[in-house]
Amino acid sequence: MTSLAALAMELEVASSEEADVEKAAKAALRRIAEQGEIWLLVYDNVASPEEITGLLPFAGARVLITSRFSDWSGWADEVSLDVLPIAEAIAFLMGRAGRSDETGARTLAEALGRLPLALDHAAATCRRTQMSFAAYRAKASSLIAAAPRGAGYPRSVAATFDLAIDEAVAQRPAPEALMAFLAYCAPERIPLTLVEGAIDDEAERTAALAALAELSLIKHDPFEDGAPAVTAHRLVQAVARARSEAKGAAQSVFARLIARLAAIARARSELKGEARSAVARLIARLAAVYPGDGYSNPASWPLCAQLTPHLLAGCETQIADVATDSKCAELLNRAGGYFYGRAVYSEARPLFERALAIREKALGPEHPSTATSLGNLANLLQAQGDLAGARPLFERALAIREKALGPEHPDTATSVNNLAQVLQSQGNLAGARPLYERALAIREKALGQEHPDTATARNNLAKLS
Repeated sequence: MTSLAALAMELEVASSEEADVEKAAKAALRRIAEQGEIWLLVYDNVASPEEITGLLPFAGARVLITSRFSDWSGWADEVSLDVLPIAEAIAFLMGRAGRSDETGARTLAEALGRLPLALDHAAATCRRTQMSFAAYRAKASSLIAAAPRGAGYPRSVAATFDLAIDEAVAQRPAPEALMAFLAYCAPERIPLTLVEGAIDDEAERTAALAALAELSLIKHDPFEDGAPAVTAHRLVQAVARARSEAKGAAQSVFARLIARLAAIARARSELKGEARSAVARLIARLAAVYPGDGYSNPASWPLCAQLTPHLLAGCETQIADVATDSKCAELLNRAGGYFYGRAVYSEARPLFERALAIREKALGPEHPSTATSLGNLANLLQAQGDLAGARPLFERALAIREKALGPEHPDTATSVNNLAQVLQSQGNLAGARPLYERALAIREKALGQEHPDTATARNNLAKLS
């Protein structure tokens, strides 16, 4: 939807200040239908037909959908993608690796199941290391045999990625940490401003990016506005996640062997130490760069749009650390505010709800930050017209702030004002008036007569009169 909204700006049917992203997206589709040209729209990695309901053009375009969903009958003509024919696989391997060895290429292609992605990474490694196809096949075969069954990707692909990462790490250790970091991002373009959080040393980070790019594990893929970014294939990310978690498991086994029962509990707590570290660094970097004013500042929307997929991917991983979980809750609130400010309420609500759940668990049901999440969710419900749902949330937030911050704190005044607004919207003017008067009194005393929030309180009371 965000991409369609950006297209609306290109077609000059929406401005960059348009807050309602769904409205802008629909405007783009209408404009495409009105033009005489035929467009090609590509909807990549669609989870199911329902995901794009209402977002398809009704005229003026051809649509290409890529998906792992198995049944598109009634929606689209299906074209199944198979592996490469053996002749094409051989030619691809030799051309990509820059050598002539048809026998070795044939054997390697068969070992890798003629999967294009596996062939691409195998050829890139052979070209960079001058390894023969036969030697690569020998290494890949052992990895394929040892790969876990039931993984969500072909075992031959996992083997080629493992070898490619091993080759990058052989030069210096930084690529392993960088690949683990990227593994917990979304598969969309990853802004380099976010990647900076993976490795502190700029020279090491630059060298690691170069090593991974040389082996086709990542590629440089800047945004339309020129902002630098990289992409990593979803399967590369899956293998990298498995590597980081397997290292923790291996350390756990070793610890059990040498430290007996006393060390088993500690080893289990560190089972995914490398993965935990990668996620923690990702969340910390997002907390540093994700805008906090997405609700009210259209200038921050482009950066929010770039970072939000990675925020959602990073916050998917629960690592049971209060500090990191608290940062996740704050980030989910920021992202929810961004969607709320753009009137995409359906996207904002689950983020606010999840932030509230995290804070209740990590900080407790009576923490001031929990009250903030209650207020955010209540404001959203009120904007959607669910006054009955919003009111008890506002009342709970007020009770928390009165107890935790005191009856005369400015944040308490905010909760008093919010509750007054929902009562006013419900037609209960007699109940709203004393709350507005109380909010004004608190702000006059705590902030002063000339403060903007005091003026807002006066204005709210005046409108009620």
